[in-house]
Formats: sequence, C-alpha cells, structure tokens
Amino acid sequence: MRYLLGIDCGTSIVKTVAFDRDGHEVAVARRDVPTASPAAGLSEVDMLLTWNVTAATIREVVAQVGADQIAAVGICGTACGVWAIDADGQPIRSAILWNDARAAPIISAWQANGIYRQIFDISANAPFPGYCLPTLRWL
Repeated sequence: MRYLLGIDCGTSIVKTVAFDRDGHEVAVARRDVPTASPAAGLSEVDMLLTWNVTAATIREVVAQVGADQIAAVGICGTACGVWAIDADGQPIRSAILWNDARAAPIISAWQANGIYRQIFDISANAPFPGYCLPTLRWL
C-alpha cells in the first residue's frame, strides 16, 4: 500500500500524518513547538527547534509505514510572518509569527498615507501587522 504524507507546521504544534489512498489516517506524530513573547504583542518561534521537531515527526511516521511506501508529500505551515535566513540557509533570528503586532504602527501609517490601499489594489490582500511585508519594513 502506498501512502500520502501530510506535514503541517502550525503556530504551536507540528503534525505529520500518513494517509492511505482512501483518506484514512494510518500513522501520526505530533510535537509541541513553544512560541515566545519577549514583549507585549510579540510572537516568535525558534526556527531550528521547529525544523528539528518537524524532522522528528517525519522520522516517526516514516518508521511506521516505510519510506518506500510514501507516494507523495504535502506540506503546509503558518499563515505568514518572517522566517529570515542567511546565504547559507541558517536562521538569522527567531521567526516572527503571523500573530505578531510589532508592525502595527507601520500599518497605521500606510493607512494614513494611502500605501495600504495601493498594497490592496496590487495584491488583493489587506495586510495586517504579522504579514511579511510590514514585518520586513519593521526589521
């Protein structure tokens, strides 16, 4: 039997699940990923810890079903935020998550000067403080 592997890196938990072709769960592994709030309105996560936890859940599920039985892999993750890496692919800081508010003053300024509307007209998205663009501007 060949399986479909789903990996979900959420805000505070990572889940890896193997499904059969009928959509039935065959194996699952979950690990918590603690988020940090170094100050009011800030929400961050350790990128290396997230990677290590994700790898552990994948290894656990693959050990149960066999690597040669994985037909396809699907991956999803947190909505947005900034997961900044250097030229060698190493984190340069903790990830800033989607629910972080540090860029709220930037959003307010963009709303006041018309940039917010321009962003919406181009992208069809209404940015909020945890989006990548305002967070990068804050950085």
